[in-house]
Amino acid sequence: MVAPAEGPRVQQLYDAIDCIRNRDFLLSVDVRGVGTATPGRNLTGPITAWLNEMDADQEIARVAGGGAAATQMFSADGWRVVVTATGYKPDLRGRADLGLIGARVEGLGGYTRVFEGEPRIEVDGPRPLRDDELLGSVLRRKLKHGYEIGQTPFVIAVLCAGVFVEDRDIAAALIGPDGVWPDGAGRRYRRLSGVITVANLSPTGVAVVEPTLWTNPDAAKRVAADFFPWRHLEVRAKGSVVEHPAVGPVADVLGISSGFPGT
Repeated sequence: MVAPAEGPRVQQLYDAIDCIRNRDFLLSVDVRGVGTATPGRNLTGPITAWLNEMDADQEIARVAGGGAAATQMFSADGWRVVVTATGYKPDLRGRADLGLIGARVEGLGGYTRVFEGEPRIEVDGPRPLRDDELLGSVLRRKLKHGYEIGQTPFVIAVLCAGVFVEDRDIAAALIGPDGVWPDGAGRRYRRLSGVITVANLSPTGVAVVEPTLWTNPDAAKRVAADFFPWRHLEVRAKGSVVEHPAVGPVADVLGISSGFPGT
């Protein structure tokens, strides 16, 4: 969220990005975190390098073929910004009058998406769901089902498909103020023994993308210590978390090559 008092610094961020000389792309800028200092080259330098590494024609062709627009998160000095780049057509490249930023997404008691061009359009609306809200919603829907599991611990596996899902997002969904494992949780929440999360899993990444098991500190049925061979985050009372590392690389546990499926 971007607080109203942070608005001037966020505008400085936009001004700094607009000074980037590469004019082959139109950018969407999604502000996820606001630094305490004026954004400088520690932020705009990596964005510039990223743009310079890409070919606008190739990006246009990839998106036209059904691929997603190039997206990258940049972090520096407390700033966290997700930038999406769409290639300009050849006849529009290099035109400083068109600007570099085409859309802005930020939280000012909601969100404002600004589309630059002729005319300039601002659309106000409800704040988009965050990754922690999406995960919490999915888990609550699952908990409403009356699964017959006997004495078996109830563990839900979730594929986190957000582009930049982090441990903090998952922790917020589980043990945050509105999490599914609140202090003094009711019986329904105690049914959930654990949650297995894996972010952005794809067929080509099964040998390297490591799942994580999060265990409920107040579970009615506890997960056995040797249940999960990969990373285990043991949630304890009052929200503390103890990390237990994997017993080995993902590929070794699965019994496949680290280069799967290529080798």
